[in-house]
Amino acid sequence: MKKVSFDDRAAVESIREGDLQAFTAVYHEYHRYLFHFSLKFLSSTQLAEEVVHDVFLKVWENRQGLNAELSLKGYLIKICKNQVLNLLQRANREQAIMEEIMRSALTGHNETEDAIVAADLEVHVDHLISQLPAQRQKIFRMYRFDNMNTDEIATELDISRGTVKDHLLKANRFLRKYLTTATHIPQDVSLLLLALLSF
Repeated sequence: MKKVSFDDRAAVESIREGDLQAFTAVYHEYHRYLFHFSLKFLSSTQLAEEVVHDVFLKVWENRQGLNAELSLKGYLIKICKNQVLNLLQRANREQAIMEEIMRSALTGHNETEDAIVAADLEVHVDHLISQLPAQRQKIFRMYRFDNMNTDEIATELDISRGTVKDHLLKANRFLRKYLTTATHIPQDVSLLLLALLSF
């Protein structure tokens, strides 16, 4: 059976008049899309749901300002993107949110879309790390990707623990400076890379 086309304009006009049934219909029509859009950047189902909830809350609170002539989907995506960016910016300040993003990122998702995003991030990460001096690059990889602590790295490379810490601090300083000044990397990707690389 062919799916009936969703009438965005009619839904918007009804929502502007306070029609909860129309609002619910829009929610069911776009919830899944917005959820997966958020999940690409946050890697957390809990945080993605939080973003979608906030998107529709803003739509309802600002319903009288909705424009039936504009794309409803485009309007929802714009709000969703802003909410994701706000959450990533908050993650730089709030440890609890950061831990949730990191925990979920480590568990991973098997969906094709998530795999593409992960691969894109991996390319950026490898490119950034490859710009570090050889010894610093090696130490950073051992710390970040091999889960070795500073004592283990110092023993493995036969150097002092202080030298290991110095290399890690300088690597982190370089990566943060690069990501905050780079113009060819989208802001949302930069924020996520900062979250993944910082320690």
